[in-house]
Amino acid sequence: MLRELPLNYARICLENAAPYFRSGGTLHCSYFELAAGKPFCQPYTNMARSKTFGFKPPYHYYRRDLQNAAAGTAWICRFAGDWGHREGEAMMIFEKR
Repeated sequence: MLRELPLNYARICLENAAPYFRSGGTLHCSYFELAAGKPFCQPYTNMARSKTFGFKPPYHYYRRDLQNAAAGTAWICRFAGDWGHREGEAMMIFEKR
């Protein structure tokens, strides 16, 4: 669950977890997605009425933020989309190369 982690911690988590996964292994992470074009620094209330922030928990992220966190690591980042979470979290799947 990435809602409690600043982006740099998410990257550190990916790097530290990589040795424990074999190639093709997956890590599923839920997160609050901020729609493209919305200001990152302002609080955002999603369709499920969850209020998120760019500067404190619960954090929101642009999809590209998580793709960038995986760039240069042992992970491939794949957007899984809406999975019916009651608070409106999206799902990102990280697959070990």
